[in-house]
Amino acid sequence: MRFKYFLRVAVCLTLTLVFTGTVWAQFRSTLEGTVTDPSGAVVSGAQVVLTNAETGVSQTTQTNSEGYYHFPSLPPGKYTVKASAKGFMSVAQENIIVGGAEVRTIALVLKVGDITEVVTVTGEPPPVQLSEGKVTANISTVEIRNLPMAGRNILDLVALTPGVTGIGNFSSQAGSSDIFSLVGNPSVNANGQRGDGNSYYVDGLSANSNPDPGTVYITLNPDSVAEFSVALNDYSAEYGRTGSIVVNAISKSGSNAFHGSLFEYHRNNKLTARNVFQNTRNPITGRILPASRRNEFGFTLGGPIQKDRMFFFGSVDALRSAVNVTNRVVIETPEFVNFMRTNFPRNISTFLLTSFPVGDVGPFESTETVAQVMAVSGFGACTGAGPLGMPCNMPLRGSAIRSFAPTRNGLQWNVRVDRYLNDSKDRVHVNYQRRTADVEGTQLRTAFRNAFAANPITYYSLVNWTHTFGPTMVNEAAIGFTRFQGGQDCSHCQVPPIGAPGLSEGFGNGFAPAVFIQNDWTWRDVLSINRGKHALKAGLEIFRDQENDLFSGPQQRPSYNFLNIFDFASDTVLSQTGVNYDLRTGGPSFQDVQYRVTTYGFFAQDNWKVKKNFSLNLGLRWDFSSNPNEKNGRMSTIILGSGSTFQERIRNASVGIVPRLFEKHRIGYFAPRLSFAWAPTRFDNRLSIRGGMGVFMNRWPNIAWSDRIRGNPPFQASITASTQNPAGPQPRYGLCQLDKSPFNCPFPTGLVVGVNERGGPIGARAGIGGTAPDLHYSYTINRFVGIQYAFTSNWILEADYLGSQAVHLYSNTDRNRFAGDLSFDATLDRLNPFFFGISYTDNSAWAHYNGGTVSLRKRFSQGYTFLTSFTFGKTLGVQDATGVGRDSHLSPIVDAYNLNAQRGQAAFDIAKRLSFTFVYDTPRNLFGNRLASAILGSWQIGAIGTFQDGYPFWVVAGLDLNGDGVNFDVPFTPAFGNSKHTDRSGFLTGFMTAADFPLPACTRRNAAGACVGWISGGDLGRNTFRGPGLANIDLSLGRSFRFPWFIGKEDASFQLRAEFYNLFNRVNLDSRSVVANLQSGNFSRATGVFYPRTVQLSMRIDF
Repeated sequence: MRFKYFLRVAVCLTLTLVFTGTVWAQFRSTLEGTVTDPSGAVVSGAQVVLTNAETGVSQTTQTNSEGYYHFPSLPPGKYTVKASAKGFMSVAQENIIVGGAEVRTIALVLKVGDITEVVTVTGEPPPVQLSEGKVTANISTVEIRNLPMAGRNILDLVALTPGVTGIGNFSSQAGSSDIFSLVGNPSVNANGQRGDGNSYYVDGLSANSNPDPGTVYITLNPDSVAEFSVALNDYSAEYGRTGSIVVNAISKSGSNAFHGSLFEYHRNNKLTARNVFQNTRNPITGRILPASRRNEFGFTLGGPIQKDRMFFFGSVDALRSAVNVTNRVVIETPEFVNFMRTNFPRNISTFLLTSFPVGDVGPFESTETVAQVMAVSGFGACTGAGPLGMPCNMPLRGSAIRSFAPTRNGLQWNVRVDRYLNDSKDRVHVNYQRRTADVEGTQLRTAFRNAFAANPITYYSLVNWTHTFGPTMVNEAAIGFTRFQGGQDCSHCQVPPIGAPGLSEGFGNGFAPAVFIQNDWTWRDVLSINRGKHALKAGLEIFRDQENDLFSGPQQRPSYNFLNIFDFASDTVLSQTGVNYDLRTGGPSFQDVQYRVTTYGFFAQDNWKVKKNFSLNLGLRWDFSSNPNEKNGRMSTIILGSGSTFQERIRNASVGIVPRLFEKHRIGYFAPRLSFAWAPTRFDNRLSIRGGMGVFMNRWPNIAWSDRIRGNPPFQASITASTQNPAGPQPRYGLCQLDKSPFNCPFPTGLVVGVNERGGPIGARAGIGGTAPDLHYSYTINRFVGIQYAFTSNWILEADYLGSQAVHLYSNTDRNRFAGDLSFDATLDRLNPFFFGISYTDNSAWAHYNGGTVSLRKRFSQGYTFLTSFTFGKTLGVQDATGVGRDSHLSPIVDAYNLNAQRGQAAFDIAKRLSFTFVYDTPRNLFGNRLASAILGSWQIGAIGTFQDGYPFWVVAGLDLNGDGVNFDVPFTPAFGNSKHTDRSGFLTGFMTAADFPLPACTRRNAAGACVGWISGGDLGRNTFRGPGLANIDLSLGRSFRFPWFIGKEDASFQLRAEFYNLFNRVNLDSRSVVANLQSGNFSRATGVFYPRTVQLSMRIDF
């Protein structure tokens, strides 16, 4: 009843605001200030006119009794502000650059004289933050146009913001994370927050993925971006649902002149250097590098439909490519395959190895014999022959380099129209974007490669309306819709997912065939009122999420797991997981679900000008979400049982159908925020001391619960048939009979139709999942204090302290386990014997961060701009990952009931990072000399430099040392301690061995002699080792030539440009690829490398 009451209130408020004004505007920038006379006294009633230099659109207001004026909801751009009052000469300040989501404060001083006289100030005022406290970077169109961006992806620039760490969009191929990617997911972190705390906005509309937070659906091509801003700790209460990086991209609009561009960007294998793994010529093609190419081409056009009133802008961007993929893999040797073909021709493993070989791999770098693999798999010494009669010295697996060029094509286009009405009191803006892609799979076994089934497609649309009621009141509104869909096809679907322990890839397509469709609606309204010294804002946001998952296909194909590679060879299966049927009828299982959630946000913000040089920003935000439901009633979750401890409640838990997910649904999530900016008078607005503290709620992402519950009984059986549970159904190994639904895959023996007393299958164990019955929003408490000083109107030095405490972070792990379960016998009892794993999400995780950043920047003037920053800090936590979205929720937990035991460095912790950007556009007329101008004039230079530490990693045994049924345990600390430093060559050859890490005593061996039980886990700490660092410089170099153009009065510019990614061809190993599993033949070696020197050539016409 309480929620329904608040829902009615929310709807009423929405309708009231919509019909009295209007949902969130695209523009978040503001220009404000005071008007004073020569003595410093305020001038009230002065007329202030603000004019956009590009569109000619003007706005007029009056200073209030405090001499204060305020222009909210501005698009980024260049402005002129003019003030006039009776008895004074008018004053006009030109060349005011307003960035995205920026508040600029411009003080105007009137001199006594005739009002018709105008004093014009052309020099730009210092861009010091005088009205708000936050760490931010505004990236202008000049930088977007001239900085080298592999893949033309503006998200590459997020990592360059002071205070941000991470590898961003670095990958093995320059530009592979481009604007045509399924989702954008730059690996960036700030304030010690997980990547899933990052927020992305396009034209004010949330572009975040709801299932996978921290990833973004919509990435504009750079030619359609007007401004790009990144803030680390924006304390405005306008921002909700997350608490880390806030990224705002503003799309371009047309102007009073026709402008546009034509462009083509090209690179191929001849313009790409070899990376450190590419040293062997392909015996078939004769190439060291596979043939690859990348062509990205398109156009933009914008201009007036009606001068000063209506404008349009559109763009088309297309991709045709085949990009190189290279990495180190562990694969079976020919000797192993021949041994199986000769001695076990009827084995399923033999059929798989001979029918589905690996492809595009070079010769072996190294191999491991049967005896060596036995040693790391827990067997005793090999004498004479190993398992299956394999010779001890027979090469069994080896490390090799895989390199090939899969096809990757895409198309993105957008159209935007702006309309100004009623003397610019009303501004209506409409934007539409569509993106499609065609991507070939990258499976190691070529027979299983496939393209995405439902060519990934994204639709984005926005309607925005801003209405000015008068000089002191503006209402901003928008409604937006995003549709995102994709899927995964299946090749040779009769082969279910089959693991091959110790090899880089098993057999069969995994989660396939599947299709997902995400529909997101956003409504938002913001009312701005200027009253005296207070710039007030109040608003609401409603976000309707429709997650449609058509996942029946994967549920009808079970997976097979083996203890080790020898058991795989002998077809001795350990478990058959994901066995599904409808428990009530015995018929095929279907997992086509439609989850629905609505999230609400209400906020009030007071930007209080306490004094002319002191601003206090006070905000309060209220967020909450509806209780998730499934449209057709197909929602089932864990129901905790009775007990005085959590373990007892898990032991007595059941699973059942529920109308809503949470038993205790909370809606009281209030987030107060405070920040300040003080400009000491003696420094004439060149020095600003800023700080803030605030609470930021992090909405629980869909994956925190949807991935847990979608496979629950009775709709799915979710049975795991395991030899470790001899009393239950036993796995039946085999291929499926059909290559399409329902596939008719083998079912384990001993299955029974029906539901047991706990809601699971009769006589079998189902893997189930769910959340804490009172799962609530996590939140962070961010704090910050910093100083800005402008040496000139363009050069700014800034130093900031940043800190945060993340509370009630989402944690997920299998809770149905306990240490010692398998240490002394082969029966996996589990805490709750009615179920296999219980994937449980709660709020057990946390993180702490302290750090700082120092930066020096110069805004674009005199033809160049520059930014450099140094960021340092340390993040501690218990569960996280280097990636974004679901990665953090799936990172491992050793002890399910003692998360604090793995307190350590966060997996994304970067202790030190230095970066710089530089853009220089040389003037056409240089030194007044024609020869110098002809040689040195009209060049465009852009550079990006990145230098940072590597990510930490956690060495694991890859064995179930503590006997809880999960093979993620740590060994003992080696003799050299819990860390060891090496150079890049050490990560290439392997700077540690499995023998360096002692294992506990063996308590139990199986019939083949392999150790399968240990006394306990080891004591090695979490993330104590650190991977290789990153040092990279990208450079762009272009030359422009002017020539007459047939549209408009201005000449056009033709540019030839070369971009050099990894200019000095440094070997940058991917620290995320360092193999930390003692069971792998690549242990302590980096298996991935970032792109080598790559040259991209382009030509473009701008008019």
